[in-house]
Amino acid sequence: VIGAISQNFPLRLSIDDHTFTAIAADSQDIEPVPDLTDLWIATGERFHIAVNTKNSSSYNLRNAYKIRVLGYSDLNSKSGPFCTIAWLKYPNQDIDYDYTTNADCDDFLDLPSPTRTLNPVPNNITEWDNRLKFDEWNNTNKAGNIFINDLRARTPKDTLDFFSRVDTVNGSGLNNTQYLEFDGLTFNNISMDYSNVPFLLQDGDGYENDQCGTVCEAEVTLSM
Repeated sequence: VIGAISQNFPLRLSIDDHTFTAIAADSQDIEPVPDLTDLWIATGERFHIAVNTKNSSSYNLRNAYKIRVLGYSDLNSKSGPFCTIAWLKYPNQDIDYDYTTNADCDDFLDLPSPTRTLNPVPNNITEWDNRLKFDEWNNTNKAGNIFINDLRARTPKDTLDFFSRVDTVNGSGLNNTQYLEFDGLTFNNISMDYSNVPFLLQDGDGYENDQCGTVCEAEVTLSM
């Protein structure tokens, strides 16, 4: 799954009546994240997933299953929807070639509520605080959100030691993940002391003096 998106908004992928397992992120093998119902993917992101398919006695013999993709120009208000579909077809199933998605995506209103979501948009601090961490999401009976920083590499690589960070609180750190954290660095003289928290969620007490987040106020002077 490739986030070949020109607009700056993420998309939600789901497959009707199916779950799937994430096995790689940005082409790096990860510890498999099983029984996912939804995946959010933003511009430039890539995930490898393995769909948990049905045997001949468990799928319906009529219509193929919809692979649904849904996004919003304003995710907070869920306005300005964008949607499309693909088909997952088993033998002897039919595809409704006359079906088209409506411009207002009203035929996506029957989407089931997410049960196990990978890479949700980090705009809800409650979801972040109650996320499924690495030692929890392997239990497929647990519902919730799995964020990128709680994924783990299948095989540690030497290249990940460049900005290595040891986290003694929950055991996470660059040696176990497959992305770079801006730990100990600055951007526009703003330090990233809370790199364990998604940038969009750095708006609570304790963040104001350390980095920008959503509480930043900046004075910009333009010279013409």
